Amino acid sequence: MKIKDNLPKSGVILGSVCLLGLTAVTDANAAKLRIVVDNQDAGFSTTGSWYESSAEKEFRTSSVYARSNGSATWRTELPESGHYRVQVWWTYWPNRAKKAPYTISHMNGETTVRVNQKNVKKGGKWVTLGAYDFTAGAASVKLLREPGDNETTSADAVRFVKIGELVVQPPPPPPPPPPPLPPGDISKMPTDLIKVDQFGYLPDMRKVAILSNPKIGFNVPAAPYTPALNLEVRRVADDGLVYSGAITAWKQGATDPQSGDQVWHFDFSALNTAGSYYIYDPQNQLASAPFEIKEGLYLPILKSAVKTYFYQRAGMAKLPPYADTAWADSASHLGVEMDNDCRALNPSDPRQSDPSTSLDLSGGWYDAGDFNKYVNYADGVLHELLFAYEEAPQVWGDDWNFPESGNGIPDLLDEVRYELDWLLKMQQVDGGVLHKVASISWDFSESGSQATPAQDQVPRRYAPVTASATISAAGAFAHAAKVFGQSDPAYATQLRAAALLAWQWLANHENLVPSSFNNTGFVNAAAEDSAYAQSANRLNAAIYLYALTGDGAFHAYIREHQADSRLLSNDAYLQYDGIDYESQNALLYYASLENTDTVLASKIQQDFFKHLSNPYVDFAPKLQAEQQTDAYMAYLDAYSWGSNRAKSQAGNTLLAPVVYAFASQGGELEQGAGQFLHYLHGANPMSQVYLSNMGAYGAENPVDQFYHLWFRDGSLWDSTKTSYGPPPGFLVGGANEYYGVTGVKINETSSEDIKSQPAAKKYRSWNTLGDSSVRDHKSYQISENSITYQAAYVRLLSKFVK
Repeated sequence: MKIKDNLPKSGVILGSVCLLGLTAVTDANAAKLRIVVDNQDAGFSTTGSWYESSAEKEFRTSSVYARSNGSATWRTELPESGHYRVQVWWTYWPNRAKKAPYTISHMNGETTVRVNQKNVKKGGKWVTLGAYDFTAGAASVKLLREPGDNETTSADAVRFVKIGELVVQPPPPPPPPPPPLPPGDISKMPTDLIKVDQFGYLPDMRKVAILSNPKIGFNVPAAPYTPALNLEVRRVADDGLVYSGAITAWKQGATDPQSGDQVWHFDFSALNTAGSYYIYDPQNQLASAPFEIKEGLYLPILKSAVKTYFYQRAGMAKLPPYADTAWADSASHLGVEMDNDCRALNPSDPRQSDPSTSLDLSGGWYDAGDFNKYVNYADGVLHELLFAYEEAPQVWGDDWNFPESGNGIPDLLDEVRYELDWLLKMQQVDGGVLHKVASISWDFSESGSQATPAQDQVPRRYAPVTASATISAAGAFAHAAKVFGQSDPAYATQLRAAALLAWQWLANHENLVPSSFNNTGFVNAAAEDSAYAQSANRLNAAIYLYALTGDGAFHAYIREHQADSRLLSNDAYLQYDGIDYESQNALLYYASLENTDTVLASKIQQDFFKHLSNPYVDFAPKLQAEQQTDAYMAYLDAYSWGSNRAKSQAGNTLLAPVVYAFASQGGELEQGAGQFLHYLHGANPMSQVYLSNMGAYGAENPVDQFYHLWFRDGSLWDSTKTSYGPPPGFLVGGANEYYGVTGVKINETSSEDIKSQPAAKKYRSWNTLGDSSVRDHKSYQISENSITYQAAYVRLLSKFVK
């Protein structure tokens, strides 16, 4: 007879080893090796006092529990090396442990995963702890019963399921050595008070070093910094003086309200000789970070930035030689109830699903630092990357070390196609497009610290067709069909048909436009566009369809609905973000086409250029550059969530008249756009290069860690200061003046909160979600990556690859 879980410790104590055999099962249908170790098998042992449980839904015929200190261990011999999913079975009881720690011993060490045994829905079934590499031979899982509470811990069975071959991760390298100082006087140590583009400058670029005396914020110096009236540019190789000149105080010495800094500018644009240099303040004996001046400087950085999309691919293995061994991973989100078996969401119970709704929605990019995929975010990304290709076609090679390299199509377009192929899967037979694919929970963020995306087993669900997603896809398909027409006509034909089918769905379902997606049941963003955004984006789609087909029906729609875009409305002005930015791009694209309405095309270009200098609005980048509104020469009226994307898009906005050749001040606009690039590369109040792991590319202070489920806190990929860190080239969100969490310090050594900083200093490179003192850090509001951030930056940077 079983002894109940709530009986006193005097109950029957089980022996430390139960002499029964383990079970090895090969599942013929799944072609997976499965090995089970039950609490009745010879491979199970305990320390301390464990009692037979009367809880229901045990594996086989029994389970055990402990209420005092002890451990339970499951051991087995794996017959094959490989990548195994590790699963556990326990029995539910109301007073079970909320954080029962299971430790998996695998090829790369040990990983501890805490499980909530109070969860009645997970008790009495297999629950995945993650997937790990094992060599043939001994493998084990150990469960601790921890002291300090009245909970009980259940031990029943463990299962090892082989799901693939080994993806070997080498041991983490030691932290990289600090970059060498310029030779010569040791006092010339780089200082954050002299800010430059830490990669460098093209010879014909405007080159301005920015000197700061912080008056407000965490970095106020013990003694005020007053720079020398004349600064020097010196060679790194021998300290040789190559240029000297006077500094200029910003706004006669005023304190910049956005940064809290008093600022001076040192313009050394006259220096255009190739070389490696640094700025030197001879009075204070302070030096800037080293930088280069040369042609082709930004090409390696652009390649790195584009490569981040490869690391964001779902459903494809990231393996050498295309991936660095540090970030190798097998294909992610494949298997039962994953992307290739994605099921419709049941809003009342997301864990339950109907197999008859299964669709193959594999592929595409992870949207950001999570693994979800959104149509309404993807279309803007695709347009930005397609524009990047169209606006600088000479930049894009077919030898950038992608799996598709050498196929005769530029690698950027191959990467775009990877997302488009997923978008095609999202389109249904009637032309409507599913809204998104998402995980049903954030459980992966609490899995083993060494887990990769391929080990994510959280079920995936799709949302229904929406008008907004169908509009987004129609425009993306049409724009891409136009671009792929020369390099891959067959693919362009497929995209053209998809675009027309999506447009026809909208015409057939006018009663469903605009959509208002109900996000019930999902834990992630709704990603629904507003009614205004849907109407503006439908105008955008009509523009791309007209460019593709020349069909007069689309031209008529453009003429009839031109006021759906703010640029052509009565309250016209420019925006650097959101649907208005996307509409500005589409309208300028229309104005560049043949067979346009010449009056409308002229109005678009004239209004756009006029509003670059509109004195009555928040965003007038040409005017603000001329008036030096921003001490750091890259003005935004606000530092919102994703401010670095906004900086990139502001630079792209300034470049638009140059790209479409309707302005006579191209050089001035290009120089202004360059300042937004320099801001992202270190000429900012934080002296922060807002790209990850770029030390090998010349950055003195790159992002060392950022919010991502893969590169999360405590993992092998957490920080370049302790391990591999994340891959190079990811642009992070940047300063966010609306970040409101109290108790999060600006850095590890400061006592000041991020929340208390000036707008442009509300940033930190970190990736924790919370601790005992701060329940939720919300680091993603500042330090997360996004495919939307990346696309805007890639487009801007590509204009300066010459």
